[in-house]
Amino acid sequence: MRILIISPFPPPVHGHSLAGKMAYEGLKQTNEVTIIDSALDKNFSGNKLPPIYSPNRIWKILVTLVRDSRIFFSQHYDIVYMGIGISFRGFMRYAPYMVMAMMKNEPYVLHTHGSTFRAMYDSVGEWKRFVLRFLLKRAAGVIVLGNSLRSMFEGIVSEGEIYVCENGVENTSFAKNADIEGKKRQRGRKLSLLFLSNLMRAKGILELIEAFPSVPDAVLHLAGAVEPDDEVKGKISRFYKENPDRVIYHGVVHGEEKRKLLLNSDIFVLPSKNEGQPISILEAYATGCAVVTDEKVGGISDIYTDGINGVGCNHDSAESIASAIESTRKTLDIYTDVNYKAAHRYSQQAFTERLEAILKQAVAGKPGR
Repeated sequence: MRILIISPFPPPVHGHSLAGKMAYEGLKQTNEVTIIDSALDKNFSGNKLPPIYSPNRIWKILVTLVRDSRIFFSQHYDIVYMGIGISFRGFMRYAPYMVMAMMKNEPYVLHTHGSTFRAMYDSVGEWKRFVLRFLLKRAAGVIVLGNSLRSMFEGIVSEGEIYVCENGVENTSFAKNADIEGKKRQRGRKLSLLFLSNLMRAKGILELIEAFPSVPDAVLHLAGAVEPDDEVKGKISRFYKENPDRVIYHGVVHGEEKRKLLLNSDIFVLPSKNEGQPISILEAYATGCAVVTDEKVGGISDIYTDGINGVGCNHDSAESIASAIESTRKTLDIYTDVNYKAAHRYSQQAFTERLEAILKQAVAGKPGR
């Protein structure tokens, strides 16, 4: 197939851009693939988007669209694959490309990487819903991250055009069998906890640092950019100063540094309040970490089961998080084996095979699954 991929690509590094990178690296092995990087702010690492109406940003969007239209109209594509945003603004960022695809009579598939599209759709005015419906109904398919998220598009997109493609993990993130056995042999008396995400209110960092003092004989490793919020920064700073021997901040980590941090950790903790399907949880599986998270959030339940992959928590309760950590530490070796085995379902190759099969189905007009 001749495929055009329109998605953010690293940098910055986050779940959406990593998925775009994996899609490109996998699909180009057996297809002719062209890419358009939709990331306007390559140095952006926070959660709050820059003002959309600034003259500089509007100019950047216009220049980008002119550049991208040349790529779009330079040749025929069998299918256009877009990794879209789930806010109205994030979705509409891709609307010009959808219009270009319609002008060329080329099918396009939209891949969502979150869990809140339906909430956004229901909250906007009628004219915005009309625009969203117009663009969605003309898509050859919509991809969600798990079965629990299919409902986001029920009543908007026909059932046969809603596809499921779970996230994947880059090959370089996987531990080797010998690494996993070594991890189990080298466990120390002190429990090693890891929070690997941006240190943001929405990711549950404040509840975690409230819970941590109740967890004895443990070290907490924090890795990620700190949210530019004075209250959050202040609380994290005080927490760090109050626990100098029990808390280690690693900053933003990538590649081998991230893999080693995961491999040296016993429990990955993500008490997030809003997720699609966190690649970070899959990376934790790939390095044999037990996981403490809230499976009721977003699409986490598609990849995580309380009592199987770790002990679940209530993300809003510091007491629940501390209790889940204590319960998980009792059977770490079992969770390590279960999660490492489960991770292979989410390998980069498995992700590529799922995605390529969906794109072929969409081109052929076959029903989704």
